[in-house]
Amino acid sequence: MSPMWDPPERGTGVCSACGGHTGDGLVHWVPRMSGPDVRVVIHADPTDCQPPAAAPH
Repeated sequence: MSPMWDPPERGTGVCSACGGHTGDGLVHWVPRMSGPDVRVVIHADPTDCQPPAAAPH
């Protein structure tokens, strides 16, 4: 089965949604044909994920 459809694993990293570090994140691997697979981490607990405030224009 493709890694994209496998259940996520747990790991540490920078959350791709908010940019904050997480010690307990969900890790997804996104396969690419043009290069190495991309590792995407998001917070496991949605309440820990606080997207940054929009910058004023």
